Amino acid sequence: MLQKRWLALIVPMFWLGFTLEGAGGTGQLKLPNSQSPSKPELVAERSPAWQFRAFGTEPFWGVNITPSGIAYSTPAGTQAEFPYVRPLYAAGRPEELVLFFNLGKTNSLTLIQTQCSDGMSDQTHLYRAIFVFNNRVYDGCANPRASSGRT
Repeated sequence: MLQKRWLALIVPMFWLGFTLEGAGGTGQLKLPNSQSPSKPELVAERSPAWQFRAFGTEPFWGVNITPSGIAYSTPAGTQAEFPYVRPLYAAGRPEELVLFFNLGKTNSLTLIQTQCSDGMSDQTHLYRAIFVFNNRVYDGCANPRASSGRT
């Protein structure tokens, strides 16, 4: 019975590309290169700057992403400016599918390419936006800016 449990654990690991190193398979478990823990799950940008307008309702907020910077604002007057950072992408996926902007400390913006409704209009937007500002999470939508040349 114990042997069957071990097989149930080991067989899927080999199917995923894991190998055992050492004589007689008694050595260390080695991750496949594509799953090495030293490689990040997200990879750095390889292309020119992205330009987006992200926004949310209830509460209302907006983020403008341009090569000159990333600006957050609310109708109540809250504002924050961040230098433009190149986004990280989901490993093994097209660049435009998931964009993660690390804005430092407790701030980030994640854009996920999927249809998004802002809940206030009948418009459908191209991206879902998740903005974290001072450890508070805001959910909304986003679209590439027309001048970005990217879709």
